[in-house]
Amino acid sequence: MAATGRKKAKSEIGIDGSEVEAIQAQAGAVVGEIDPATVASAVSTEDAVPMTGKSSVTKARRSVSREHQQRDAEPEAASEYLGKTVTEVPVAPAIAAEEAAAETEVPEAQANQDTAQKDSETGPSKTERIITLAAAASSCVRCDLAQGRTHVVFGDGNPEAPLMIIGEGPGQNEDATGRPFVGRAGVLLDACLKENGISRKHIYITNVVRCRPKLVEAGRVTNRPPTPEEVKACSYWLEETIAAIDPLVILCLGAPSANSIIHKGFKMTQERGQWFESKFVRYAMASWHPAYILRLQGEAYDAARASLVSDIAAARQKVIEAKKEVKLSLF
Repeated sequence: MAATGRKKAKSEIGIDGSEVEAIQAQAGAVVGEIDPATVASAVSTEDAVPMTGKSSVTKARRSVSREHQQRDAEPEAASEYLGKTVTEVPVAPAIAAEEAAAETEVPEAQANQDTAQKDSETGPSKTERIITLAAAASSCVRCDLAQGRTHVVFGDGNPEAPLMIIGEGPGQNEDATGRPFVGRAGVLLDACLKENGISRKHIYITNVVRCRPKLVEAGRVTNRPPTPEEVKACSYWLEETIAAIDPLVILCLGAPSANSIIHKGFKMTQERGQWFESKFVRYAMASWHPAYILRLQGEAYDAARASLVSDIAAARQKVIEAKKEVKLSLF
């Protein structure tokens, strides 16, 4: 009887991915990604459990617990990539440190506490530096983009991650939430990351500019590429972020990012997928921006998407190789 009730409630609720994404956007910057399937499952189960009968409630709680265990399970592919368990940190400075601690499990929190204690002996940790930078950037007025922004979109993910992904600039959804890559392009990026066994807690992601470049025409507001002056004004925050993260590998998404990180006049069709050494990092590569891929159709879309998945795989493998190089250099 309880099983019938759960099925009926799930069909009546009808939660889909877009509605869950909207819930995430309203919630603002949070620590860790929320799996839409988990949210839908948890809500449908809660509504379907009868108020009487302890066994039904117990089964429902076990079901939700299993969902969370599956969500939080560390992908086998990511274990070698990371080398240790790490925790995603808040993006917006408004997120308090105690909220981040509440989202982590006890063993993971203990590991991070030990790391923080070691870092305190040599100066601020990467996490502390990023939080300080994000707080300072929240009041930035270095260019005119500050006049029309809703939020400064500083970054997202794990400051301890060895892979850094850098895009072009925030769009409408990012400006509204204060988080990078949360719209359709973000959904595509997350899917391509997942195909490589990693998620945002295994990377740190940001943009060349931290405020939304927008164009207002005939009462319509649309996105536009940042101007060279805007890129130059925001270069301080980009360079300071890279210095704080100190990644082993950088993956640029789109030509504007590659122009800033790899070299000027970067040609995506000819140089995409190749490794370059830049002033910021030993290993840098560029791939298609997810927003560009979404504008394609048919075979062109499939080919570009496959290229992004392949480039992420190459970046992940390069991280593993770079970590071994670091170990060898110690002897």
